Amino acid sequence: MQGQPFAEDAARWMQQQALHADAEPAAPDVQESRQELRRLLNLMLIDRLKQLETEALAQAQSGQDPDALQRYKSLHDRRRDLMTQT
Repeated sequence: MQGQPFAEDAARWMQQQALHADAEPAAPDVQESRQELRRLLNLMLIDRLKQLETEALAQAQSGQDPDALQRYKSLHDRRRDLMTQT
């Protein structure tokens, strides 16, 4: 590790870890963990809704599905609402 660009940082982190090794690890904040999980799930859902919007537009343009344009609008509204929550 010596001579590496990150060697000084690694040594400092190891010293900090050694100082806190005897301390009891803090329990994670459950509410904070839930909020973070919800935020990540919302981001994943937003990505999926974008995919479904693209598919619905393609189906609407091809004329394969007469309900595709309405489905696109519904998906778009749902995604927009989720984006304001995150």
